[in-house]
Amino acid sequence: MADFFAEGLLTRLLGLNTDGSVDGLTKKAPSLFTFHIVPNINPDGAVRGYRRTNASGANLNREWSSTGIYVAPSLQHSPEVYYVLKQMDKTGVDTFADIHGDETHPFNFITGTEGCPN
Repeated sequence: MADFFAEGLLTRLLGLNTDGSVDGLTKKAPSLFTFHIVPNINPDGAVRGYRRTNASGANLNREWSSTGIYVAPSLQHSPEVYYVLKQMDKTGVDTFADIHGDETHPFNFITGTEGCPN
Protein backbone atom coordinates (compact mmCIF):
# COMPACT_ATOMS: atom_id res chain seq x y z
CA MET A 1 0.00 0.00 0.00
CA ALA A 2 2.86 2.40 0.67
CA ASP A 3 3.90 1.78 -2.94
CA PHE A 4 0.83 3.76 -3.97
CA PHE A 5 1.88 6.62 -1.69
CA ALA A 6 5.28 6.71 -3.43
CA GLU A 7 3.58 6.62 -6.82
CA GLY A 8 1.37 9.57 -5.85
CA LEU A 9 4.36 11.52 -4.52
CA LEU A 10 6.34 10.95 -7.70
CA THR A 11 3.31 11.82 -9.83
CA ARG A 12 3.03 15.16 -8.02
CA LEU A 13 6.75 15.98 -8.02
CA LEU A 14 7.12 15.16 -11.71
CA GLY A 15 3.92 16.93 -12.76
CA LEU A 16 2.41 13.78 -14.26
CA ASN A 17 -1.33 13.66 -14.92
CA THR A 18 -1.27 17.45 -15.22
CA ASP A 19 0.16 17.81 -18.74
CA GLY A 20 3.50 18.66 -17.12
CA SER A 21 2.25 21.68 -15.21
CA VAL A 22 3.02 21.81 -11.51
CA ASP A 23 2.11 24.18 -8.71
CA GLY A 24 4.58 26.69 -7.25
CA LEU A 25 5.58 24.61 -4.24
CA THR A 26 6.22 21.55 -6.37
CA LYS A 27 8.35 23.64 -8.74
CA LYS A 28 10.52 24.87 -5.85
CA ALA A 29 10.89 21.52 -4.08
CA PRO A 30 13.64 19.99 -6.30
CA SER A 31 15.83 23.06 -5.87
CA LEU A 32 15.35 23.07 -2.10
CA PHE A 33 15.52 19.35 -1.34
CA THR A 34 17.16 16.17 -2.54
CA PHE A 35 14.62 13.39 -2.63
CA HIS A 36 15.60 9.76 -2.23
CA ILE A 37 12.48 7.69 -2.77
CA VAL A 38 12.43 3.95 -2.15
CA PRO A 39 9.00 2.80 -3.30
CA ASN A 40 9.37 -0.68 -1.82
CA ILE A 41 12.28 -1.72 0.37
CA ASN A 42 11.08 -5.32 0.41
CA PRO A 43 10.47 -6.49 -3.17
CA ASP A 44 11.84 -10.01 -2.60
CA GLY A 45 9.59 -10.51 0.41
CA ALA A 46 6.57 -8.88 -1.19
CA VAL A 47 6.72 -11.13 -4.24
CA ARG A 48 6.58 -14.10 -1.86
CA GLY A 49 3.56 -12.64 -0.07
CA TYR A 50 5.46 -11.59 3.07
CA ARG A 51 4.38 -8.35 4.69
CA ARG A 52 7.34 -7.56 6.92
CA THR A 53 10.04 -10.12 6.23
CA ASN A 54 12.39 -10.34 3.31
CA ALA A 55 13.39 -13.54 1.53
CA SER A 56 15.99 -14.19 4.28
CA GLY A 57 13.29 -14.06 6.95
CA ALA A 58 14.42 -10.76 8.49
CA ASN A 59 11.67 -8.43 9.73
CA LEU A 60 12.77 -5.24 7.98
CA ASN A 61 10.89 -3.10 10.52
CA ARG A 62 13.40 -4.31 13.12
CA GLU A 63 16.56 -4.06 11.02
CA TRP A 64 17.25 -0.33 11.25
CA SER A 65 19.43 -0.47 14.37
CA SER A 66 21.14 -2.97 16.61
CA THR A 67 19.46 -4.16 19.79
CA GLY A 68 21.50 -5.84 22.50
CA ILE A 69 23.68 -8.52 20.96
CA TYR A 70 21.75 -8.53 17.66
CA VAL A 71 23.63 -6.47 15.08
CA ALA A 72 21.49 -4.87 12.42
CA PRO A 73 21.38 -4.20 9.61
CA SER A 74 23.66 -6.75 8.01
CA LEU A 75 24.44 -7.74 4.46
CA GLN A 76 23.49 -11.31 5.33
CA HIS A 77 20.04 -10.67 6.82
CA SER A 78 18.91 -7.28 5.53
CA PRO A 79 20.93 -5.95 2.60
CA GLU A 80 18.00 -3.71 1.64
CA VAL A 81 18.20 -1.76 4.88
CA TYR A 82 22.00 -1.90 4.96
CA TYR A 83 22.37 -0.15 1.60
CA VAL A 84 19.64 2.43 2.24
CA LEU A 85 21.29 3.40 5.55
CA LYS A 86 24.70 3.61 3.87
CA GLN A 87 23.26 6.01 1.30
CA MET A 88 21.55 8.04 4.04
CA ASP A 89 24.89 8.29 5.88
CA LYS A 90 26.68 9.25 2.67
CA THR A 91 24.34 12.06 1.62
CA GLY A 92 23.04 13.14 5.02
CA VAL A 93 19.40 13.30 6.00
CA ASP A 94 17.50 16.21 7.45
CA THR A 95 14.18 14.39 7.57
CA PHE A 96 12.57 11.26 6.29
CA ALA A 97 9.20 9.61 6.19
CA ASP A 98 8.83 5.88 6.72
CA ILE A 99 5.48 5.23 5.06
CA HIS A 100 3.58 2.06 5.92
CA GLY A 101 0.32 0.53 4.86
CA ASP A 102 -1.88 -2.10 6.41
CA GLU A 103 -4.55 -3.97 4.52
CA THR A 104 -6.91 -3.57 7.48
CA HIS A 105 -6.72 0.25 7.36
CA PRO A 106 -7.89 2.45 4.47
CA PHE A 107 -4.89 4.78 4.84
CA ASN A 108 -1.09 4.93 5.01
CA PHE A 109 0.77 5.97 8.14
CA ILE A 110 4.23 7.24 9.07
CA THR A 111 6.35 5.38 11.61
CA GLY A 112 9.91 4.56 12.56
CA THR A 113 11.53 8.00 12.62
CA GLU A 114 12.99 7.50 16.09
CA GLY A 115 16.55 7.15 14.74
CA CYS A 116 16.65 10.46 12.88
CA PRO A 117 19.01 12.81 14.78
CA ASN A 118 17.17 15.93 13.65
